[in-house]
Amino acid sequence: MMVEKYVLTSSAFRGNVVFGFCDGFLVYFNNESEMNTLQTKWLLTNLPFTRENLEAIKPIIKGKIEVIPHDLSFASFWDAYNKKVNKKRCEPLWNKLSEADKITCLMSIKSYDGYLRRMGGRAKLDPENYLKRESYHNPWNQLTS
Repeated sequence: MMVEKYVLTSSAFRGNVVFGFCDGFLVYFNNESEMNTLQTKWLLTNLPFTRENLEAIKPIIKGKIEVIPHDLSFASFWDAYNKKVNKKRCEPLWNKLSEADKITCLMSIKSYDGYLRRMGGRAKLDPENYLKRESYHNPWNQLTS
């Protein structure tokens, strides 16, 4: 059974919500976000039981829904981050992360790399520090300095 997972993130709350679909139907739901009562009620009322329902709520949410990479392994992070320093110290840090933080981390690397390009020459954090400082929670696409 191949589960396709999607993550909902928003500047309106911290954390993320993960939906998993198999054959188009919701088979997995994990809310690791800090939402207020109104947001939680809206989410539970509008829970997308099919992938089509998920597509239908995309235009009305204040956030984004993205496909989650299938591979949340350390090797996947190590390759995506692409700064090969202190591997032995990084792997235990990665293994301690929740699934939600692994997703956030993997999905933040591209925007972090874009931020570094915009800043022209700023050094990339060692992967160990990126994980320790939880830098993957920074809104890299919005930062200008």
